[in-house]
Amino acid sequence: MIGKSIDSITLEDVEALLANGVREARTIEYKLKLPDGSDSGKKELLKDVSSFANAGGGDLIFGIREEDGLPVEIVGLPGFQEDEQKLRIEPLIRDGIEPRIPGIRLHAVDAGKKGAILLVRIPKSWSAPHMVRFKGSSRFFTRSSAGVYQLDVTEIRSAFASSGELAERIKRWRDERLSRIIARESPVPLVDGSVLVLHLVPLDSFVNDNRLDVAELIKCGASFPPLGPSGGDPRINVDGLLNFRPYGDGRESNAYCQVFRSGRVEAVRAGIVSEGGGERRISCNQCESSVVATLRILLPGLQKVDVSMPLVVCISAMGVKGACMSANRFAEPIAIDRDVLLLPDVLLDSYECEVASELRPAFDALWNAAGFPRSRSYDEAGGWDPDR
Repeated sequence: MIGKSIDSITLEDVEALLANGVREARTIEYKLKLPDGSDSGKKELLKDVSSFANAGGGDLIFGIREEDGLPVEIVGLPGFQEDEQKLRIEPLIRDGIEPRIPGIRLHAVDAGKKGAILLVRIPKSWSAPHMVRFKGSSRFFTRSSAGVYQLDVTEIRSAFASSGELAERIKRWRDERLSRIIARESPVPLVDGSVLVLHLVPLDSFVNDNRLDVAELIKCGASFPPLGPSGGDPRINVDGLLNFRPYGDGRESNAYCQVFRSGRVEAVRAGIVSEGGGERRISCNQCESSVVATLRILLPGLQKVDVSMPLVVCISAMGVKGACMSANRFAEPIAIDRDVLLLPDVLLDSYECEVASELRPAFDALWNAAGFPRSRSYDEAGGWDPDR
């Protein structure tokens, strides 16, 4: 795999592969031509893409002639039309591999008179193993330094076990962080009461737990705001970068954002339940808007410091038992029946995703907890409209 973000790769980077004699390996493969429309061409592409995802990820590079795995000539792709090829290749990958592989990127490099070179970057998948399903054939493939090979039954079982282990590791980390907040062991003391918690967990953070340069988090100019209204007091701490909003006399906070060296993020807002007249009320609209607005700032910040997709979004609400929806126009409000709400996890596979649309399953569950069939912040067509 070329050690740069795919969008920044240039012809000079590709030429360096030839000049340095970078052989085909577990994370890179050269192809002379794009796959044709035949069944064999389609199967070959699906096999290559799924094998990268089931191994460590990698780059497929089209428009390079190789001999015994060594790149020897840039032949390019004459007459290459980027939009046309994306419309052909992306649906084939999407429909021919199960489960879907998030985060695949295509990038065309201008090769002058030779047309273009197409790079297909396949990330290491955390929902592996992925199966090629094509015209009645179902196969699992992976890669080694010697190339692509088909998984046997034992290897398939092992791959499924590893996938389940990742989900359990995410759950354990989330539970441990929530336990610290409940025990008042958060990075900055929080005011008493109910709390809304947003966790962002890049899946590759379980491979490298100390990847971010804290000084770079400061220098890059990215914003990592506390959950809710903007503002805060950023500072470096032992875990990474902490940004919090002082409250009252300044010894406590009502919101903070902790960016960990692993690339994980914990953003918190206290006081989401209002109390008065013997009633406890929660504004689901306000919770949703806080999460969406904060995510729309956090994600570009993480992208700026090269945190890789995909990532899991985990939303939790604590101290909410007995609270009802604060929208008075709804009849017969139902009190939330538990103190800790763990909303469904959401997987984001691209920085270009529409945050509000992706989060709808979690927001629907929040409203379900207050007795409503779905979130009222979406219109009938599913569009995000928090002012409805």
